[in-house]
Amino acid sequence: MPQHDLILDNGSGAAFRADANNALAALGSNMKGPNAPPVPFAGMFWWDDDTPSASIWTLRGYDGADWIEIGRLDVLNNVFSVAEGSFAPVDIASAATTNLGAATSPNVRITGTTAITSLGTAPAGTRRFLTFAAVLTITYNATSLQTPGLANIITAAGDNAVARSLGSGNWVIESYLPVGGYARAGAATGSGLTLATSRVLGRLAAGGGAIEEIPIANPAAAFSIGINRGTEQVISGTPVNVDFLNIPAGVRQIVVGLSNVGTNGASPVIIQLGSGSFLTSGYRAFISRVGQSSVGGFSLSAGIAGVNHLNAADTIDGLIILSATTNLRWASTGAGMIWPNSDCNFLTGGGVTLSGILDRLRITTVIGSQTFDNDCIFNISWSF
Repeated sequence: MPQHDLILDNGSGAAFRADANNALAALGSNMKGPNAPPVPFAGMFWWDDDTPSASIWTLRGYDGADWIEIGRLDVLNNVFSVAEGSFAPVDIASAATTNLGAATSPNVRITGTTAITSLGTAPAGTRRFLTFAAVLTITYNATSLQTPGLANIITAAGDNAVARSLGSGNWVIESYLPVGGYARAGAATGSGLTLATSRVLGRLAAGGGAIEEIPIANPAAAFSIGINRGTEQVISGTPVNVDFLNIPAGVRQIVVGLSNVGTNGASPVIIQLGSGSFLTSGYRAFISRVGQSSVGGFSLSAGIAGVNHLNAADTIDGLIILSATTNLRWASTGAGMIWPNSDCNFLTGGGVTLSGILDRLRITTVIGSQTFDNDCIFNISWSF
């Protein structure tokens, strides 16, 4: 469509009408053509139909001095994309419903620290490019607020994300980039890692479900990452049970360490699990010992694993590994040594299904009248 200077010249009726029709056609096509309109006005649009190619047009707007790119139209695939930098960011204060659909720009800076449970309503396909100004929680919802990792996200100042509307008030966080990424540096320190950033992948100590992004300085609770070690228990006195309570929800593997463990008789040492209380029956396990001249063993229904103790003078050193095969089903395997008098190895393994999420572990003697010796050392470590 020919462009026009939008100035109607004097002329005969037919000539004037033709000139007017050309001006209206130029306006109707937004001055579509390969060259800029000859007489631009502030606020005028121009479809450049040859940049960057004849199939991808560029929409420009005149600001009184320059032609500013607004976006590009792929005429073969019917796709329009907004030019980067066309819209300055706008601030929206965080709220339970942070209404991204009401934002006047696709680039949004979210201020404040109020937890977000909804991003409001916008037509399906609407995208918002987000920057967070402070620490807050984006609350995961399987329908209305989907997130990477299917878990809550705790933001930090400078984090960026892309949110896309699914329509009907439902959104998905398509991507999330912490301000410092996930780089780490240094060696293991205690139960965590020395990090190059203030963010880690881990799990709040009281939480479960998927791995979350947790600031090191999170005030809610300590985080768990990698292998976590319990508090070592060195026996003083004559207990029958050694208990490890408050195991965090979501633990998927536990390693039980036995060192210098003995009893005042020949009672086997077994491991019991629990959810709210200890389960004392219903296990399927086996204990065996292998020595230079003897092999022996027996099945076990009172614990998931154990050691067939031989006599009061012997002590046990070894590891027993417990793994969650489902949320409630646990399996065990273990090995170690019984010495010095019996001088043999032990092997053990078993399984059990709990009624709830595991939260405790007990090391106990089968024969209740027999107790652990002084200076027995017990500990556990766990990972998610």
